[in-house]
Amino acid sequence: MALVLTRKDGESLAFSFPSDITEAELKTLLQDGITITIRRDARDHIRLMIEAPDFCSVSRGELLSNS
Repeated sequence: MALVLTRKDGESLAFSFPSDITEAELKTLLQDGITITIRRDARDHIRLMIEAPDFCSVSRGELLSNS
């Protein structure tokens, strides 16, 4: 299942991976990668559909800067 986020100009995403990533998970990441599909909506926002392995964490940039 894909994660769908809306971003405005200048907003960011961060991808992170566990420090204990297994060899099998790393192999999956290298073989399958991360897919990002970009769409622009009527309000001139960008919608991102992100498909990544379950062990990949995707965070909005503003959440990281507040922690």
